[in-house]
Amino acid sequence: MIERISITSLIKFLSALNLMLLFSACGNPCKEVICNNGGACVDGVCNCPPGYSGEDCSQLTRDLYLGTYNVSEECPNLNAYTVNIFADTISLKRIRIANFSNSFSNTVY
Repeated sequence: MIERISITSLIKFLSALNLMLLFSACGNPCKEVICNNGGACVDGVCNCPPGYSGEDCSQLTRDLYLGTYNVSEECPNLNAYTVNIFADTISLKRIRIANFSNSFSNTVY
């Protein structure tokens, strides 16, 4: 036997269903986001503090630049040399540069 429902009951049911679907789709965009090293979630994306980067703020920004670089200067004279950039052992936010400007062997912080 098929039960009959009134148009009013059907409209109320569909309205309630519509509201449930609407609210379940509009959740907190930061609910599942974890930001490391003091980062804060804003609209589902980590806003990282200075010195950190990446989707979850777990990448030390300085680490992106560590390595050996071949430098070529053209002014005032043609000059080519190698510079080494490495992590500072005291601060996570500092780097050390060896052979900067090919004019001395001291390390620049």
